Amino acid sequence: MIHPRRVRFSWEETPLHWVPGDPFTTHLINVLHMLLPAGERWFVHVFRQALPYVTDDELKAEVKGFMGQEGTHAVAHQRVLEHMKEQGLDPTPFVENVEWLFERLLGDHTLPPTARRYWLRERLAIIAAIEHYTAVLGDWILRARPLDEAGADPVMMDLLRWHGAEEVEHRSVAFDLYTHLDGSYARRARTMALTGAVLLFLLRRGAGFLLANDPIVDGRVTARWTHFLRRSREGRVPTLRSLVMAAPRYLRPGFHPSQEGDLGAALDYIAISPRTPSSSRTGGPVESSDKPGIVIIGSGFAGIGMAIKLKEAGYHDFVILEKAEDLGGTWRDNTYPGCACDIPSHMYSYSFELNPGWSRMFSPQEEIWEYMRACGWKYGIDPHVRYGKHVVSLEYLGREWEITTADGEVMRANAVISAIGALHIPKFPEIAGRFAGPSFHSAEWDHSVELKNKRVAVIGTGASAVQFVPRIAPEAAHLTLFQRTPPWIHPKPDFAVSPAMRQALRLPGAARALRNGIYWALETRALGFAVDPRLMKVHERLALRHLERQVPDGELRRKLTPGYTIGCKRILISSDLYPALSRENVTLVTEGITELRDHAVVDATGGAHPADVVIYGTGFRVTDALQEQRIVGREGLKIQDAWQDGIEAYYGITTAGFPNLFFLLGPNTGLGHNSVVFMIESQVRYVMDCLRLLSKTGARAIDVRPERQRAFNERLQERLNRLVWTEGGCRSWYLDEHGVNRTTWPGFTFEYWARTRKMKPDAYELIY
Repeated sequence: MIHPRRVRFSWEETPLHWVPGDPFTTHLINVLHMLLPAGERWFVHVFRQALPYVTDDELKAEVKGFMGQEGTHAVAHQRVLEHMKEQGLDPTPFVENVEWLFERLLGDHTLPPTARRYWLRERLAIIAAIEHYTAVLGDWILRARPLDEAGADPVMMDLLRWHGAEEVEHRSVAFDLYTHLDGSYARRARTMALTGAVLLFLLRRGAGFLLANDPIVDGRVTARWTHFLRRSREGRVPTLRSLVMAAPRYLRPGFHPSQEGDLGAALDYIAISPRTPSSSRTGGPVESSDKPGIVIIGSGFAGIGMAIKLKEAGYHDFVILEKAEDLGGTWRDNTYPGCACDIPSHMYSYSFELNPGWSRMFSPQEEIWEYMRACGWKYGIDPHVRYGKHVVSLEYLGREWEITTADGEVMRANAVISAIGALHIPKFPEIAGRFAGPSFHSAEWDHSVELKNKRVAVIGTGASAVQFVPRIAPEAAHLTLFQRTPPWIHPKPDFAVSPAMRQALRLPGAARALRNGIYWALETRALGFAVDPRLMKVHERLALRHLERQVPDGELRRKLTPGYTIGCKRILISSDLYPALSRENVTLVTEGITELRDHAVVDATGGAHPADVVIYGTGFRVTDALQEQRIVGREGLKIQDAWQDGIEAYYGITTAGFPNLFFLLGPNTGLGHNSVVFMIESQVRYVMDCLRLLSKTGARAIDVRPERQRAFNERLQERLNRLVWTEGGCRSWYLDEHGVNRTTWPGFTFEYWARTRKMKPDAYELIY
């Protein structure tokens, strides 16, 4: 089975011309370093899109192993580029062209589903063709003794041979994946012809670029074919014939990559590579001695954003532990019909990665998830992610954190950043009895259950239910919606973004201006939240007008009219829920549920409502998401003991007694009016400040002072007690079991931004 291996290369002693006296050979091979980081990130990105379509479990496991290896390769070659830059040869202009090729030309495009699937198959065929060539090059480099005889740098040769050996090892995966999902011979031939021509072009142009910008050569050596032919005769580069003849072999009937290369030689080299730790040569799991500097838990918006800023600051010694098999957090998990964001897309995204190509003002789940995966790919995050790693324990050992995952792996790190978010533990109501048919939570939608012509019972009217009920009501034989408390609902100002508008948003400053306008428009909604609940009247009038326009039936309208101040519960947006509830095949039940029977849901009046399927739209266990973790801090302090009076943190980020443990979207950082991605970016910046303080002072750890945390939370709760979440006359998931708001930020988001813009060192104890 294919597994990624951990390798370590030190470039301090590697000269710019690592083949002594031969800048042409050096830079022709150096072109690979410029192509591979962006190219292999693209491989991983495309393969991740293909994984859901793979039905062969063995192939799926091989694909995941392939992705891990390619991610590791990307990181290793990226560090060579950094070394070249330090030596005065900046590859950035050429690398930017390569990134454009993979990220733009061959990247994701806004396409209808059929065209998107076609484009996926096309890219898989391109990858299969590229992998054929890289396996040929891998087999060659394992046998390239003339380079050793020429005195080539041993560290560089080890990198090339380790990579080449793994290319030979996984040479069949891309081809097998392509044939599994398509296999068209015409596409295979077309993409091979295209790939071969483009690779030769890039090798020629790349070598020319490096030679022209080499500070030692200073333009005296150029990339000529005569140089290539001479070096190929000497065995220092592959022969032109070996590259050209690779194409006909790939296209012959009955071809399979297993016929190419020497697998035994490849595995033999991996076993003796001096840069491969012994624990990793067999591809087995990394031992507990594995010690990254920082561990990030979770790969949603918070985890990805944190990782991007770490890399931007030049810090690469971190891993992301992700319990699932893909990144994306709640936008990966929630796949129910109609799933979309209720904040405009141009605001619900990173400020440093604007997307002028959103298809709608409120984009659907699939598009948001794809945006997140594209960010992970573009910024090289995937090589840092370890998938299938569910963290079950964190324990501070006095100098470092010990992190344990569900599969028994143990690692240690200097700092831990919890980016698990709040919306990932489904909440189920306690109802007596048992339902015999299919039942599931909206966050765990069972797409195998057919709802057409079925009697469907939906329990709950939260943010998810208002999206999926209008989608499933038309196909259900009958839908019964059980409502405990009616939500306040505003109309949803959603519309498709026209191609002309998307093009206009690509103009300099246009997308930024739109984002800023949306931000301030949303921020005005906080007046009633942050200043005085009476200011919510304007929002209440808007919601009541919306209800009156869409629900002509007086009795139904009465059932849908809330009896609490708007904003006390989350304000929902929908323009199609009320029409769905007015359908003849939909019944709204406002009595409480007392029992589940084999094929019915019983309400408080004793009425039994027949059902074939039960769907829970009952939200998430928000405050429990943090409190139920096993986290042990200084002197054995458990997080449950630290939070025995309720969860709290300093600005939602740090908690006294737990050094170097940072929470993103921690207590009291949720919002009811604007984008939490804005809050995440503020928190990420704050964490980076904390890490810089550690680096500057040489301290081992940082721990917020208990008195500062206590004073902050006393002021926070004093503000919250006067606001709509507490005074609005409702009971919501914002409040804990004591009726205390542990979820939302009580002010404007720009206030939080200003307060966290710079961390205050005097609020923390430095531990040396």
